[in-house]
Amino acid sequence: MNPGYLSAICLLLIVVLGWMGALDGLLARLQIRMRTFLALLFAVYLTSGWHIPLGSITSVSVGAFVLPAMYFFFLWGRQERDIRSYNFAAALLTGVTLFLLRYVLKLDPVLHIVDEIYLIAGATAILPLVMSRHAEQVITIAGLGLCFMEVMSWMFLNPPGFPTVIGEFSFRDSLVFSLLLALLLHMVVFRCVDASTTLVRKVLVKRSR
Repeated sequence: MNPGYLSAICLLLIVVLGWMGALDGLLARLQIRMRTFLALLFAVYLTSGWHIPLGSITSVSVGAFVLPAMYFFFLWGRQERDIRSYNFAAALLTGVTLFLLRYVLKLDPVLHIVDEIYLIAGATAILPLVMSRHAEQVITIAGLGLCFMEVMSWMFLNPPGFPTVIGEFSFRDSLVFSLLLALLLHMVVFRCVDASTTLVRKVLVKRSR
């Protein structure tokens, strides 16, 4: 699949989920309206082709990197101080882990069982799951972690002297698909945990009688 198409498909899926009301609880915790959320998503998609030069051979994508990074830092800044410290450390750990995964994949192409985007998305979905309890933490940790990964990849993996774009279409695909997968996995796992807890409580109540 060509870079950019996966994020467009995920964008349509997010619109469908929002229309079905599956995102109402998350948006309420994020204190954002559905229209504003969709406007941000479309802004990310439409401005991905805009680039800000950072020197003679380096540029950064407005829609694929700058806008998402600003929004993730905005979410992070609204949290309480203790939670901010934890989420920043978790996001940095996620970013370093994803960077090392990308580095290993470049060293040994045999590990490319599937495309790198799907491997990054799978790791991004699993890492915040073991670090957070709430969905808004998943978004903050996964989003900032992916941004940290992109910056570290630009600093250490790109060959010197070659034109580089921070936040290419492939990064936008990884970002949108990873966030969608992480939220869906978080929702399924914790609903199963809540259902199991409720079932155990009912069994214990019956036995106590």
